Amino acid sequence: MEQVFVAQKRCVRAMAGKKYWRCPAALDSCKPLFQEHKILTVYSLYILEAAKFVEKYPEKFSKNSEHPDANIRVTRNLTYNENDLYVKLCRNQKFVQNPLIMLARLWNHLPETIKSVEDMKLFVKKLKFFCLNMFYDMHDFFSCKFD
Repeated sequence: MEQVFVAQKRCVRAMAGKKYWRCPAALDSCKPLFQEHKILTVYSLYILEAAKFVEKYPEKFSKNSEHPDANIRVTRNLTYNENDLYVKLCRNQKFVQNPLIMLARLWNHLPETIKSVEDMKLFVKKLKFFCLNMFYDMHDFFSCKFD
């Protein structure tokens, strides 16, 4: 995804008439260009599609309240909400990258004001606005504290 993001930034710079290819000078950040032109980064698109999938197919996921071992995480300094999706603790990096686990992690990190929206069109609209204005990449997303 990093290579796609680099290509996306190059395209946005070209569209905006900025330096974008093998310049001797340092390149300016693209973050304001993405916001100015209302373009979602590839990471924001991933989060948007992941959240739409979870909203559309909730039966594929279970909640923390359905698992008695889920509240153990409180002792490990992880947040616990019984309405969040259950993510099994794992030590293997390949398991962490499992799509369903990543979808649940992304969903759990979204603010409650977005997760609680029932209408799909309004949900997508709020989530797009949120993605466009709040963060630039996955690190920004997971480092943000909401609510």
